[in-house]
Amino acid sequence: MFNVALRNPHFRLFAGAFLISFSPVFVRLVGVSATTSAFYRCLFGGLTLAIYLGVTRRRTGGFRFGAALAGAAAFFALDLWFWHRSILLIGPGLSTLLANLQVFFMIGAGILLLRERPSLTQWLAAPLAFAGLVMIFGRDWFALDDGFRRGVVLGILTALSYA
Repeated sequence: MFNVALRNPHFRLFAGAFLISFSPVFVRLVGVSATTSAFYRCLFGGLTLAIYLGVTRRRTGGFRFGAALAGAAAFFALDLWFWHRSILLIGPGLSTLLANLQVFFMIGAGILLLRERPSLTQWLAAPLAFAGLVMIFGRDWFALDDGFRRGVVLGILTALSYA
């Protein structure tokens, strides 16, 4: 029965989303430095990808693929480096909320780089999201603790790296 569930793409998507949703909590709980936890997440992910490619005997596409993969890996490493530090400074919830601003950076990149036209929903969502951030942090940014402000900046840098 479990084997049948693993073949169902909806089950795999749900299981993956469920497991990844706990990653900021685990980063907070493990008690190691942000760099150490990011390193091991990248290591385990890279080894899993290498094993998958070896078992399935998939061809990767040569140098261009390797260069694109290396670039993606570098930005992913930066993403985790910023995010894990943000988690330690402002907590997993707020740090993850900030990391999810990547959606709006992607919309901006689509507009600027690909000349895409945003939908009405996107035009309405962006100001609402930023208004929500202002309500979370308040209007007096400089009254916040230095560590908290640094955690917010790191969370935004996480979103940029992820995008």
